Amino acid sequence: MVWTIGAPKGDTGASPPEPPEPLPPAPEPPAPVVLATAPPAPPSPAEPPAPPWPPTPVVAVVAAPPVPLVNGIALVNQHAAQNEQLFYTLDVPSGAIDLHFETSGNVANQDADLTIKFDGQVICQSAGAADEEACDFPSPAPGTYTAIVDAYTTLTNFTILGRYTAPVDGIFANGFD
Repeated sequence: MVWTIGAPKGDTGASPPEPPEPLPPAPEPPAPVVLATAPPAPPSPAEPPAPPWPPTPVVAVVAAPPVPLVNGIALVNQHAAQNEQLFYTLDVPSGAIDLHFETSGNVANQDADLTIKFDGQVICQSAGAADEEACDFPSPAPGTYTAIVDAYTTLTNFTILGRYTAPVDGIFANGFD
């Protein structure tokens, strides 16, 4: 048995097959694109200068919302990076007395300053060379007080406290009579 590969069925291979039709010519390759940069032309007096390219990235720093303090309950294990500001608020009711804010930590070489704001105004600043600061108000106005801790060094394991003496409840002021 003789096998002829590529020959049509029934062809013995005695005569060569017809040549195939020639392929059409390949298209011409596109001309190369050359990118060149030229210095920008100076702006005309009527045109504003073009913005820099690439554009300068914009970084927005957004402060975290203030942490609410609860009367007489210290927030412990607070941390801050150097130059960071931390914000805390304390709501003081009408009739409260002896409002007190303090920071503490007893960690060597830490420096935190304490600023208290009320109604948008700074009403106390305590700025010693350590992390223990305090502000006192014997007869505070009712409202929301904001305590700002400025970390002049990295702060680890510091505590902040806000407390006041609550007003006496008028219903039980004289016992149960």
